[in-house]
Amino acid sequence: MHATSSAKASRDADAEKCWHSVAAAVCSSSLHSRERLRETIYLRASELPLSPYTRQLALGMSLGTLRHDAEGRQLREDFVAVGAAQLLAVSGFHLALVVGLLSLLLGYVPGLSERPRLRWGLLLVGAWSFSLLTGASIPTIRAALMLSLYLGAKFLGRPPSLPEIFAWPLVLQLLCCPESLHSASLVLSYVAMLAIYLFYGPIYRSVGRLQLRPLAWMWGVLAMSLAVQLRLFPLSLQLFGRSSLGFLLSALPLTAAACLLIPSFLGCLLLQLLGLPTAWLSAFVEYLGTSVRQLTEGLSLEALQLRYHLPLWALLLYYALLALGLLSLALLREQRARL
Repeated sequence: MHATSSAKASRDADAEKCWHSVAAAVCSSSLHSRERLRETIYLRASELPLSPYTRQLALGMSLGTLRHDAEGRQLREDFVAVGAAQLLAVSGFHLALVVGLLSLLLGYVPGLSERPRLRWGLLLVGAWSFSLLTGASIPTIRAALMLSLYLGAKFLGRPPSLPEIFAWPLVLQLLCCPESLHSASLVLSYVAMLAIYLFYGPIYRSVGRLQLRPLAWMWGVLAMSLAVQLRLFPLSLQLFGRSSLGFLLSALPLTAAACLLIPSFLGCLLLQLLGLPTAWLSAFVEYLGTSVRQLTEGLSLEALQLRYHLPLWALLLYYALLALGLLSLALLREQRARL
């Protein structure tokens, strides 16, 4: 199992190197500037009144700059143990959060609401800038491509096609870097998106309509986590020989903490850049970091860990049964509609 994990890690590293080389070929003139900017951000973050744990957590969640020292490895291990490792790897979730925050800020710019194409263009610039700044990883490039296709359809006055928005980024990523096909990062990223596309709606609607917006949001987070884990949980067992049931307990509080911590930390950096006081916002970031640490330590229970290398045939059988269940559900709905 160790040899298999090492081989998968090597393929992931090769795929990430390939993507980094593609990003360098496209943006070779700005590559050095990007690295200097990342280093500047790290130095700026070190000046904030934050504990080492909270600083590592905020940098990892916000910019994907989690260090590979002992503290960084322990932080990553804590999140793996509670089934929330994806929050430390900058992905489509982080990009969506940053783009959503940028969209909110642009809403306060006078006259911009009357020029939607300019607003969409600024959102694309922000999305691609964030993707390149955080290392041009496979999940963020996938999310940026999907956003580009979605807004591109709106630019042209065409209704966005979800299957095309899902498929074209995969085709483009494989054409640019065929080695990505052997990367667990690419497989996990697209399997997660497919799971959301197929299962989120049915799971969310299974409890009926929720009138209270906070309750609807909390159920939406849990439904999203359940939808993703329906496909990723067995895949993680097949790829890594390990997974955690901790996501059932950690999904809601850790997702809520990430939604607050990422914009708050980026706000601290912005206030620091403008020469404004950061003490009050830094105290809030520190509170969030402390809460996350207590939560991950409390949920790192051995009883929630599952270590088993799932055979490939068993994974394929599981997916076949899942597809059969979806097909049966669709036929049942169609039959009920006719009646």
